[in-house]
Amino acid sequence: MIINGCSLLVLHDIGSTHNFVGTAVVEQASLLLQHHSGLRIAVANGDRVDNHGCCRDLDITIGGELFRIDCYVLALGSYDVVLDV
Repeated sequence: MIINGCSLLVLHDIGSTHNFVGTAVVEQASLLLQHHSGLRIAVANGDRVDNHGCCRDLDITIGGELFRIDCYVLALGSYDVVLDV
């Protein structure tokens, strides 16, 4: 997947209800971050974490196809992006 010219490692998560982008990607790809409070996200181990904001109307390219999505910003560890399916 490509965002603003940056190739990123993506996890397609059939259990996810939202799209997420890693905090490091926001800076790396020069994304516009809108602060968003109140959303706590349940992660795989059962913990709940706060999001760091949202990137709205984000243009992404997958396999040469362009999509526009919203992504909440989280520290993702091994992945750059988590896409809901």
